[in-house]
Amino acid sequence: MPPAYGRLTEIPEGPLGALATLRMMADMIRVPDPGLLDFVEGLRQRAGSHGLTETETARWLFDWTRARFVYVEDADDRRMGVQTEEVIQNPGASYAQMLAHGRARGDCDDYVVWLGALYYWLGFPLALEAVATHPDGQLDHVYLRVEVDGRWQGADAIPDAAGVFGWEPDDVTARVEWGV
Repeated sequence: MPPAYGRLTEIPEGPLGALATLRMMADMIRVPDPGLLDFVEGLRQRAGSHGLTETETARWLFDWTRARFVYVEDADDRRMGVQTEEVIQNPGASYAQMLAHGRARGDCDDYVVWLGALYYWLGFPLALEAVATHPDGQLDHVYLRVEVDGRWQGADAIPDAAGVFGWEPDDVTARVEWGV
């Protein structure tokens, strides 16, 4: 069984660091976890029994995750205002939190790995999108893009403005995409 968390302790600056992080996230999404696969099969059956279309299934998973995932930042040095550690939890760790507490906790990369695994194992094509939302171009956020009914749509459940399947940030100053 893979470890619950993957740690990148030495991340290169700039795009190389973003690529290393995105590669690790994509790998975590693709690792089969037996408990998660059973859970995904239950989701597949539930969507089928309700006659949900592909678009309705994608939106339902987005809303379901948004209601059960609490945003918390990774450890950082509050005195200096700098992040000192990036922690990415695998989908099995998020699933274990949901089983134990009814909710999972994590930041944007944890949301992406969790929701990405659900979409991936249900057969949706995905891409991870790292973006900068400030003029300095420093990548500061990651979200999913999901192909649904032949159209790529954003699945960014983090910002308050998001909340709607299909929303994507519009104030992007730099972008790096990684296919899953």
